[in-house]
Amino acid sequence: MNRFQKKHLMGLHYYLNPVVGLVALWHWLTSCCRSTALPEWGLLILIIMIGMGIIMKWKLFPKPFQKSIYQIHTQPAIFIAMILALTIGHGVVN
Repeated sequence: MNRFQKKHLMGLHYYLNPVVGLVALWHWLTSCCRSTALPEWGLLILIIMIGMGIIMKWKLFPKPFQKSIYQIHTQPAIFIAMILALTIGHGVVN
């Protein structure tokens, strides 16, 4: 993948992730599940990760905090935890 492709994919990443977050929030608000809190945990992780991405993109925090936020935002374990919480939580509901 060349630099041009990476730049355009990151552009999609920057703007589509908040849209996906809003869709996920709407999905949660319009659904009712009392059997497990895992989808809520997954949604919370998703919103935190999107918030961190926005903080990094528009440099809303001072430089010393940016590095810590970047390290948390790019942590694969957090992404895996979010996917597992959403997948297992939706599986319990169904």
